[in-house]
Amino acid sequence: MNIQIIDKKEYVVSVWSGGKTTQICLAPPHAKFEVGEFDYRVSSATINLEKTVFTSLPNYNRIIMPIQQTLTLQHPDISQKKIVLQSFEIYFFNGDMKTVSYGKCVDFNVIYKPTYKSEVGVYNAKDVSVLKKGIVYILFAIQDIQLTFYKNGKDMVNLTLPKHHSLHVTNILDDYEVHTLSHIQDHVPVYIQVSICDNDYEKL
Repeated sequence: MNIQIIDKKEYVVSVWSGGKTTQICLAPPHAKFEVGEFDYRVSSATINLEKTVFTSLPNYNRIIMPIQQTLTLQHPDISQKKIVLQSFEIYFFNGDMKTVSYGKCVDFNVIYKPTYKSEVGVYNAKDVSVLKKGIVYILFAIQDIQLTFYKNGKDMVNLTLPKHHSLHVTNILDDYEVHTLSHIQDHVPVYIQVSICDNDYEKL
């Protein structure tokens, strides 16, 4: 198992007319964020406009989740219905769908080719996560946390993950349990976990 802590100072930040986007992970690492040039991307965006039209990303799937305030989405070419997402509510959609967002917020995004599958989970201090072999994981800290990795009930790795730093876990050969220690109340989210694997993986 390879574990890499990414300091928030290492993130790539891009400024656009409606706010800024912080790139947490891009695969392959030296790819460009252009259609067809990357396999998957994990990022967080600050939206400062009341109305924004998302960039079209054909041949990609998307997961979005507001982490501060609510976010309202609409796919006007399909329906006039508006989808209201509360904080930490997860939504999947196709990257080529025309998508309009309403409201200022901070969101969390995963964009990935359909040859992959991905899930996003939000974990509180009392939760236990299971990392499965053959899957790539990105853990993004919402609060300062301490993580302990257990294999077969044995304490294997202990580390501290400061707020807004991320942990990239690859080459997992055995299943691990991840336990969290935080001074935050048990019901408050402390980290976001992204899992990504090939589409032919039997079960995510």
